[in-house]
Amino acid sequence: MRAKSMCRYILAPLLVLSAAAAQELENITVLPFEGWTGNVSAAREYQNALTDKIATKIIQSHRFNVIDRSHLDKVLTEQDLQLTGLIDEATVVQMGKVLGVHKLIVGRFTRNSTEHHSAEYSSGRKISDAYYSAVVQTTIKLLDVQSGRYLEAAEAEGTGQGSDRRNALLNALDEVAEAVMRAFEQYFAIQAHITAVDKAMVTIDRGSIVGVQEGMDFLVFHVPGVEDWIRPETSASDQSIGVIRIVSAQSQTSRGRIMVGYDKIKAGHLVRESKEEITTAAMVLDKTGSTVIINAGLDLGIKAGMTFDVVTSGREITDPATGEVFRASPVNVGVIYITKPGARSSEAKIIKGQKKVDTGMWILERETATVSVSASLSAGLLSAAFEPNQVVDTFIVENKYTGSHEVAVDYSAYEDITSGIVVQLAGMRRDLVRGYSVGFAFNWFRYGSDLSAWALDLMATYDIDVIPDRLILSPGLRVGYGRATQKLPNGIVAQISDDESSALKSGGFHITPQVGLQAKLGNLTLTGEVAYRLWNVDTWTYDVQTGKKDDSGNDETESVELDSKLVPYPEVTIGGLYFSVGLSIEDFWSKITDLL
Repeated sequence: MRAKSMCRYILAPLLVLSAAAAQELENITVLPFEGWTGNVSAAREYQNALTDKIATKIIQSHRFNVIDRSHLDKVLTEQDLQLTGLIDEATVVQMGKVLGVHKLIVGRFTRNSTEHHSAEYSSGRKISDAYYSAVVQTTIKLLDVQSGRYLEAAEAEGTGQGSDRRNALLNALDEVAEAVMRAFEQYFAIQAHITAVDKAMVTIDRGSIVGVQEGMDFLVFHVPGVEDWIRPETSASDQSIGVIRIVSAQSQTSRGRIMVGYDKIKAGHLVRESKEEITTAAMVLDKTGSTVIINAGLDLGIKAGMTFDVVTSGREITDPATGEVFRASPVNVGVIYITKPGARSSEAKIIKGQKKVDTGMWILERETATVSVSASLSAGLLSAAFEPNQVVDTFIVENKYTGSHEVAVDYSAYEDITSGIVVQLAGMRRDLVRGYSVGFAFNWFRYGSDLSAWALDLMATYDIDVIPDRLILSPGLRVGYGRATQKLPNGIVAQISDDESSALKSGGFHITPQVGLQAKLGNLTLTGEVAYRLWNVDTWTYDVQTGKKDDSGNDETESVELDSKLVPYPEVTIGGLYFSVGLSIEDFWSKITDLL
């Protein structure tokens, strides 16, 4: 009798609800949480505050009609019920049925505390103001009124700070409300049924009236025997069979594009809004050279500059004992870069795996790098033509810092230098879309035992695919700075510099045109390079101390040029024409970090 009496009181308020909304959405209400420790008036404020915060977030989800607290309070008052009497499960279920709600959120505070933090001072100056911190812990349950069972239960905690206790507690309650939404996320997602499938397009029986919008993603589930879309609640363990993305939304229905599950999705399947961002998936429809057409366009949010991994469906493996078929993990075979997005299809450039990418393969949106970083080590032979200064004489070397030195030289036995060796360590950053590379190289040159040099270059090359994914031609240019050293016999340099220097030196800037060839062998690349370094050296110096100190208190030195008559090889071209071969490792840094 009591239940019938309550029905009479709440029937009128329920009738004023929007007819469309009432048909589309379930009703839900949030009962005030119990267990707040403190004075009664404060407890009521914080109970109501949390109830309002949770209700607001549920409203924003567009998933339910929320029966507000004022209506709930009115019914309770008219029926002479106290909130403390609603914790009994049977009573709660009965009240929910009388109120016409489908689900109830009930909860209890298990902790609410605040702590005062004094202002902090340093050297008499205040560095932080005083504040309060708060901690609120709750247990929460979601009750299905029709079945009388709890669908979910969780613990939620919130922390907050504020200038006073009240603000700190309210901020903590904000976090509790967020935790409630996360705990019951699947129940607050929009659900619908697929009513029609037309090739890659589907129609669902929910529209903008319940919050469906263009660009939203829905997971598709196969739920057998479902007739009422409201009743089934898929759990976290349920596996989706596909994904659709909404491309247009009317008031009562919406249309979406299938991104995953073309061969599985059928009319009658359940769809549920995904609260997490889903990466776009599509398929390669056509391939011409390094260009492909995919079956996704502006309607699925495709934009120029997006990158996708191209994957093959994993091969099927049959268990010989049971005959059960397993599918291996998909294999990444390449990367494409969107160049021209269209309405429902897009054109893309293959920037990795041109030989392997083929029609019918899946593409998955990724944060895929459009650059490749490589490290290489190479060595080669130098072509040289250095003639010695075959002088035999005695010279007086005057130096204003070290005085006069008598030097006897005999270079009659020195021979022409016609070759040398070069070793190069380089790092390159290749733009896979635009086809150019930039990087640096350290070179070490050696001509016999007395003449050597090093150079540090900045390089830029343009990469031409002679054979896609196999052979790359790379004409380019490098500029840099280097230093050559040349030893003199009998300790001449040490003598005239008072042991400040042991060899002559010559530094300078240079330019080097080059042509490189890269042959890819999996992750390794065989490299070959022909270059001509324009770096001529005809001035040789040595360092001497000036007898002064620099600003840091160190001995000051000065470079002094030596007469070319005393230099065995006065005119030298460092590098000249040379050829080198070596090995390069692509994505070098990522491989190192993977190992670490």
